[in-house]
Formats: sequence, structure tokens, C-alpha cells
Amino acid sequence: MGFGGLTDLDKIFIILVIALFIIGPEKLPSYAKRLGEMVRSAKRWLTARRTDFVMRWAQSSMMSTGSNSIRGNMILAALSVTHCSKTSVKLR
Repeated sequence: MGFGGLTDLDKIFIILVIALFIIGPEKLPSYAKRLGEMVRSAKRWLTARRTDFVMRWAQSSMMSTGSNSIRGNMILAALSVTHCSKTSVKLR
């Protein structure tokens, strides 16, 4: 339960009703589309930053231990593949 006994779904519904009154029914779909695009863009950006951070951490930890093991190289290769697959452009 959230604030005042409202669930998350109740809060979203209230926000949508308020947005409908403020923005108007004509403009609401275009605003919703832009909001969806911004959320998707933010998720892609955060995924890229997280992957970059993990890759740099793995590289620095390998350098600090002086380890150039097969296991360490496999981890970096897997992270690189994951990073490339998440940042590549999808064809429609």
C-alpha cells in the first residue's frame, strides 16, 4: 500500500486523469508517445552506462591482479557481446 491507501495503479490512473484535463484529449496521445520514447531512450542509456561500468571494472580488476587468465578473457568477451547486442540498431 502506498500513500493514503492508494495502490500504484490508482496513482497512475489519477495522474492520467489530471493529465487529460491539463493537456487535453487532442494532445494526450502525442505526449504519451513522447514520454514512451523518452523512457525507452533513458533505459538504453542506463544499460549502456551499466555495461561500460562493468567492463571497465572487469578490466581494472584484471590489471590490478596481473591476471590474464582464460576465465578473465572469457568474461570480457561475454560482456562485449552483451554490450554489442544491446546497443545495436534493430532493423524493422
